[in-house]
Amino acid sequence: SAEGPPWRIGAMPDADKTRTWNFLLPDTGEHEFKVENAGSSKERRCFIDGSCLECPPETALFTGPGASLLELRQGQVGRWQLLVNGTMVEEYNPGKHHKGDENSMREFRSMPEGSYTIATKFTAESGGLKIVRKFRFIAMDAFHEVEIAHKDWIWHFLYDGQVLDRLTHTMWEDKCSKVFHLEMTDGRKLIAELRMEWMEAKRLWGYALSVNHIPVPTYWTMAGGYDNNAMPPEIIDATSPLGGSPPAGALPAAAALEEPMEEVEAALPLADRELLPQGVSFDAEARCYQANIMVRGKFMFLGEYKTPEEAHARWQEESERLK
Repeated sequence: SAEGPPWRIGAMPDADKTRTWNFLLPDTGEHEFKVENAGSSKERRCFIDGSCLECPPETALFTGPGASLLELRQGQVGRWQLLVNGTMVEEYNPGKHHKGDENSMREFRSMPEGSYTIATKFTAESGGLKIVRKFRFIAMDAFHEVEIAHKDWIWHFLYDGQVLDRLTHTMWEDKCSKVFHLEMTDGRKLIAELRMEWMEAKRLWGYALSVNHIPVPTYWTMAGGYDNNAMPPEIIDATSPLGGSPPAGALPAAAALEEPMEEVEAALPLADRELLPQGVSFDAEARCYQANIMVRGKFMFLGEYKTPEEAHARWQEESERLK
């Protein structure tokens, strides 16, 4: 269902109109500046550290913490930028970084010292990331969310709206995994494992997340929207030491990719399975269609779509390009 669960409905403004920057000032520490409806000078709303600022029409300059000067500016490619005391707040670059920095969150080699304001966190919209999967779980009586995005052969991992890590891969790799830490409000950490794997029997890319060895189901996909039946598990051992022993009955993330083939096939009518066009597979969990193409003996992921026709059109486009 495209409609969100009760805890998500109306929770977030249009991401294309909303930007958030987290930056550091020498005298006053870390701050957050947020703008909603950035493209409309009449409906624009601005916040600093959660407090709403006076924002008359056409206003782009604000007084910030410690008498700093904040300026909202639209860049050459149309993306909004924040300048603090005349220097742009550092942005997340989702593309390929210099050799040696491929999986680094920052790329300081391309930014001379003193030419930017240090960002303490990066959000998905800061790098223009397109989220493909969302997972949700409960820990310490609060909801938490892990998201993944994919762009230019790079996986991006987000935790509670902030870019946490990245993993560069090649088009020939059919299996990737990443282990990372999720910090709780009291400083304690959970250990998470996310796996992305090509499943030859199903002709699908599968995604699986475990947190402290507890499988966490997908509850949102780019093509299918929200799944109201996906219940977020409670990570009961949230206060256990990092990397501790798995609780009884817990499984690693890889186990979530090993569901019986009969269950996946049962989700799609037999007639539909037989009529899927070339280059198209049905993802029963995400309720969407994947487009993949064979290149030098390996399947290359082309995207997820709501209909087999859209997926097949993408396959045809790439097939023509490779001729």
